[in-house]
Amino acid sequence: MQHNTDVGRIEAAQNTAERLKSTNVLTPREADAYAFRSIYNIPRGETADALGVSKSRVDNALRSAKDAIAGARILINMLDDTEIE
Repeated sequence: MQHNTDVGRIEAAQNTAERLKSTNVLTPREADAYAFRSIYNIPRGETADALGVSKSRVDNALRSAKDAIAGARILINMLDDTEIE
């Protein structure tokens, strides 16, 4: 299969995924899927090939990552609204 995404973008997505993993908010698979698909807009098939998983696993991980990020945002907003002495 021929891919159109340049190697630099793939490497950038991998580096970003590693940074996301270090937060412990996302699982490694979620971090990979989110970095490749949502941040770098790497096509679904290319993401699946680069990560060595099926397209459906990419889809599931991306959906789960978005849910985790939404939950983290809600928590941050709640903490921001709470006065902590």
